[in-house]
Amino acid sequence: METRRIKHRIIITLALVVGAMLTVEGLIWRAAGQMLSSAHPVGGCACSGGALLAWSEWTILGLAGLFVLGWIVGLGYVVAALWRTRHLTRAARLPCGAFTIGLLRPRIVICPHCVLTLTTEERAAMLAHEQHHARHYDPLKFLVLETLRVVFFFVPLMRALTRLYRTAAEIEADETVSDRAALGNALLRVVEVQTTFAA
Repeated sequence: METRRIKHRIIITLALVVGAMLTVEGLIWRAAGQMLSSAHPVGGCACSGGALLAWSEWTILGLAGLFVLGWIVGLGYVVAALWRTRHLTRAARLPCGAFTIGLLRPRIVICPHCVLTLTTEERAAMLAHEQHHARHYDPLKFLVLETLRVVFFFVPLMRALTRLYRTAAEIEADETVSDRAALGNALLRVVEVQTTFAA
């Protein structure tokens, strides 16, 4: 229960940070719009005096550009994440381990090596862990949080909060497993196999 409370606090903090950033973004866009509209009057000429922008105007334009860059990179991240998920579901060789994929209809995938080599208790422990992720739509939540982290890449707090949330979600999924020793053994075997293949 304590882990769930921590997750809720992280989400509230993230919502406050994102809300503050969206408010700042709205103000920056309004200021940039007013600045650009006053620089080019309708039917007039903007060539009389003050052709160069002041440092405050450059700052506004720079911040607006930073926000645009964040949204473009965030969109690219979503497309890349969806492509990786689609590619993974169709891959002939799966990475060793168990994981949950799918946003609206999460599915649990366990690699053939784990099915063949893990004991029944270890497979059941891994399945219970992944079922928790599937029940709580964690892949969708992770995608939303990671996208917000990428969009607001210039806010260091976003990276820390996203990492904390993922860690809390993994701990909460571990806490639902009745046989933690079996889960630990299964994870140890998976790490050993991943290390062997990576070497």
